[in-house]
Amino acid sequence: DIPFSEALAATSGNAKPKFDSQEQVYDGLISLLDEGLAMIDENSSQHPGTDDFFFGGDMHLWKKFANTIKLKVFLRQAYIRPAIAEAGVKALYTASAEFLDYGEDVMQPFNTEQFNRNPLFATYESLTADNLVASNTTINFLQETQDPRIDVFFTRATAAPNEGNHAGIDQGNGANLTGNQDPDSYSKPGPAVGGPVTADEPNGGAAAPVVFMSAAESYFLQAEAVARGWGTGNAQQLYDDGVLLSFLHWDLSEAAYGAYIAQAAIKYPTGGTFEAQLEKIITQKWVSFCGTENLEGWNEWRRTGYPNIYTVSTTTSIGNIFPVRILYADSEVSRNPNTPAQKTVKDKIWWDANTTGQN
Repeated sequence: DIPFSEALAATSGNAKPKFDSQEQVYDGLISLLDEGLAMIDENSSQHPGTDDFFFGGDMHLWKKFANTIKLKVFLRQAYIRPAIAEAGVKALYTASAEFLDYGEDVMQPFNTEQFNRNPLFATYESLTADNLVASNTTINFLQETQDPRIDVFFTRATAAPNEGNHAGIDQGNGANLTGNQDPDSYSKPGPAVGGPVTADEPNGGAAAPVVFMSAAESYFLQAEAVARGWGTGNAQQLYDDGVLLSFLHWDLSEAAYGAYIAQAAIKYPTGGTFEAQLEKIITQKWVSFCGTENLEGWNEWRRTGYPNIYTVSTTTSIGNIFPVRILYADSEVSRNPNTPAQKTVKDKIWWDANTTGQN
């Protein structure tokens, strides 16, 4: 639960907004999106221009962005309010809603100037590049599936014993590394996703954009809608195109995509169960999020349980489970008496139905 309906009421004297339920927030998001869509007049000259970092004033793309967010909001509720989710998705298709497509990734640009650099890169510059290295969860998956995106997402180690190779650590194991191990003997995020300076990239990831929503995500959302029987189209084609759009986003060739998608472990299970199809869709969506939309990867795992490959951190202090929520900030708890009782990181939020072994 968060402040929503009264969240912007401070100027009218309400500095202690009430907390709306998660259901009310989701319904409110749909209402705001519909309100925004109704305001758009593509024939009007009253619209942003170059000051619109996302679309340069193209209001048709803003419509497609809003529709894609609506699709995401409804699908997020697929397990907790299936009737509302189904009706919402079907209404989008009945209205012939358009969604984000190739070349329409929603991104915030950055550059190499101080204070205008990619936030992850800026964090590296202030905290040193030793504090964030690759996890074996991701490295192993990308290697096992022969995924060429690994060279985009991660650098290769530059020090022994892993020099020249991709290498990760078990999740949370950084504090347990023994001896005089060099952090450069492990992979780090690549410059394309905001990683630190490398020998080939003297500016590192300073100018890497931050992705709000990718065209690949749009296609994976559509693939799920069709697989559930709520949308129209070909789920396999949408899935394949989602993977292709991720490859093209990183300037990888269609030939590389063709070799990747042809693998039995990657092919869409056309004749399989819905769960088998959903697992493929969400897993490839998770891969496409690597380094750009990490929080969404966590959200989708909590919503669907996929990909089912995670291992609990070796330095966990909460037992053999995963964190499933972010806590209320101390500033909120101390300043707003309407703040609900504090939860723990083990308490699921409203739409989280599939994180197995939790609670």
